Amino acid sequence: MGLMLFWIPFLAVPCGILGIVLGSIGIKNVQGEPRNRASQVLGVVGVVTGTTALLAGTAMFILYVVAFFNW
Repeated sequence: MGLMLFWIPFLAVPCGILGIVLGSIGIKNVQGEPRNRASQVLGVVGVVTGTTALLAGTAMFILYVVAFFNW
C-alpha cells in the first residue's frame, strides 16, 4: 500500500512503516526465508518514495509562497 500511495505522502509513510513491521512479524513466523522479504522491501520503498514526495511537495509550496510574495 505504501508503494501504491506514494503520491499521497500522509498515507504512504504510515502504510510503509506498517508494511515493514508486519513484514518483520511475518518473517519471524516462517523462520525468515529470504524469498519472504518482499513485504519489508516494499515497505521501505514505500516509506522512501512517500518521504521524497512529501519533501518535494513542501519545497514546491515554499517556492510558491516565496515567488508569490516577491512578485
